[in-house]
Amino acid sequence: YAEAAGKAAEAIRTKSPTAVAVAHEAQRRLAARGADLTVADALRQEFTIGTHLMREPDMAEGIRALLVDKDKDPTWSPARLEDVSAEDVAGHFEPVSGVDPLQLG
Repeated sequence: YAEAAGKAAEAIRTKSPTAVAVAHEAQRRLAARGADLTVADALRQEFTIGTHLMREPDMAEGIRALLVDKDKDPTWSPARLEDVSAEDVAGHFEPVSGVDPLQLG
């Protein structure tokens, strides 16, 4: 397990620090809901997060590094997980202006 965990950690370190921090917070929030969590709630949260992330420079930078230039060397903003603020993370869970929330049962 240690080897697999090390490989997973190595892969995570190559991703956008903002996206990693937001994903961690999303998992924490969903787990905190426990038995009260519905699939619709989880999908709404993912939609909100995804919409916010699509509007940020790291999305374009990741696409550039992987698909356009194919250098696989993105320059994330911020560059380090330690530099992602709690406020930045929390903002990804706020309703998105100009976007209707998912209408799920």
